[in-house]
Amino acid sequence: MSKIDKSDRINIAASPWSVFRWNPTDGCKVIAITHPLSVIYEAARHRPVSDAICFPKAVMLELLPLDDASNPFHLHHMGQAIDEALVADAEDEVPVGCVIVSLARGEVIAKAHNQKERLQDPTAHAEIVAITQAAASLGSWRLEQCILYVTLEPCAMCAGAIVQARMPLVVFGCTDPKAGACVTLFRLADDPRLNHRARVVGGVMADRCAHLLSQFFARKRALGKK
Repeated sequence: MSKIDKSDRINIAASPWSVFRWNPTDGCKVIAITHPLSVIYEAARHRPVSDAICFPKAVMLELLPLDDASNPFHLHHMGQAIDEALVADAEDEVPVGCVIVSLARGEVIAKAHNQKERLQDPTAHAEIVAITQAAASLGSWRLEQCILYVTLEPCAMCAGAIVQARMPLVVFGCTDPKAGACVTLFRLADDPRLNHRARVVGGVMADRCAHLLSQFFARKRALGKK
C-alpha cells in the first residue's frame, strides 16, 4: 500500500461518527457508524483499527448506506436470522428468524424464532420474542441504538412493537403479501403520523428467506393431501 499523507486522513473525533469496533466471522470489520445512515467498513483488508481515530479517505469511498440491501453488515446479520429460521423449521414452526444488534455495544443482543406452536401464544412471533430479549439485555425498553433483522416483513403487531421500542432501523428479508405491515399492506414502521418512526430496508437475502417459507408450506400442503 502506498504511503498516505496526513492531508488524506480524516479525524474521527472532529466528525459525527460514533465509533465502535466489531469483528464478524466473515472477515468484515465495522469501524464506525453514523446515526443511523451509513457504515464504514473494510472487507478482508485486515487493516489494524486500534488507532482508528484517523483513517484514510480511501476507506470513505467504501462507505455503504444502511439503506442499501447489499450492505455486508446487513448480509451478515440476516444470515444469523436465517439460522434462527432454520431452528424454527426444525421445530415445525413457521420458519421466521430474528436478531437484534446493539450499535452501542457492537454485538448481537437477541436471537429468536417463531414459537407460536410451542408456546401456544399468538404473540410469540420472532420479532416479539427478540425485542423482549433485547430489552432484558439492555435493562431498558428503549432500543434506540439497535437494528432489528428479520427474515419476513413484520406484521402489524410486530411493526407496532418496533415503533414502541423506539428502534431506528428494521431490516427484513422477503415481503409478506398477506400480512406485511412495513411496505406491503401498510407502512406502520415509518408512518409520519406517529411520534416515532423506524427506517425500513427490505429485500436483504430475500430469495433465500422466501425459499424457506415456500418449502415449509409446500410440505404442509403435501401432508394435507394425504
